[in-house]
Amino acid sequence: MNKAQLGKTVLTAATAAIALGGLVGCVAGGGSDIAFERFERFSSIPQDGAVTLVGATQSASYRADIRTNSVIPGPVVADETSTVDLVFRNANVSRIQVNAGDASVTFNATRGDTIEHVGTIVAANDRTGQDGLTMADPDRSGFDYQSFGSWITGYGTGSGSFGVGTFGTRTDPSMPSPVSAVHYAGGVEGFFQDGRDQVAFLYTADLTVDIDFDAGTFVTATTSSHAGPLGPGSMQARPDLDLVGSGSLTGNRLSGTMTSADGSLSGALTGWTYGPGGEEVGWTFRLDGPLGAMLGSAGAVQAPDDR
Repeated sequence: MNKAQLGKTVLTAATAAIALGGLVGCVAGGGSDIAFERFERFSSIPQDGAVTLVGATQSASYRADIRTNSVIPGPVVADETSTVDLVFRNANVSRIQVNAGDASVTFNATRGDTIEHVGTIVAANDRTGQDGLTMADPDRSGFDYQSFGSWITGYGTGSGSFGVGTFGTRTDPSMPSPVSAVHYAGGVEGFFQDGRDQVAFLYTADLTVDIDFDAGTFVTATTSSHAGPLGPGSMQARPDLDLVGSGSLTGNRLSGTMTSADGSLSGALTGWTYGPGGEEVGWTFRLDGPLGAMLGSAGAVQAPDDR
């Protein structure tokens, strides 16, 4: 699996998820006929199974002016008690429910929503095209202990919500790392709003992370950044939106900052290591500046020579 392609695949799938169709609304709860197990790792889920992943999200409501394509977001809400419910049928995801307060959303293939495996991504959309979601496909992206993604509701209606999240089995903070330093590779996805005209875009990039477990520090960077419209349209390379970051690792928790290549955006990231030996990492981040704002999620897995 070529992890360097993860960000590019997110970009393509995210566009498909928003541009295609469908609405069933948010179906509360997991359903009396489904027994959800607490998530441990994707490779242990049976072909027909259901799991609940614990995670963290950042989300906001928005209003949109269809005439100008400008978006007016509300306050960003960070929630470290969010969950996502996944139902698998014949080893494919048939239902996704993100439980994130007012930004919750559900996709259910049995009720007419579309959930597709596109490259290394699971892309979901409802029947009318108002709600869309993308998340890393565990089988095809190399993740076993976590996934990350982004979603939007109310597309084309003038109002709704959008969010990003990271979910999985966090490393036991009391367990020492079996190695001193680890290199990870993965991807980033989320939303970018241009501060000049307030138009919102999808954002994706490739990601690298290096953790020094002995020192309790990490550095990270993105490359191949792209931004494109929420609906149909071409995606453009945006090297000015490449990000660099650094911070500290305390137990299993990552805390740090990220800054765009042109210095116009900066802000905080919060995340965790995942898996019994810190095999994976994931986080959410929020960046602001005079020329825009960005809300994103990130995930990465250890390079093969670090396992």
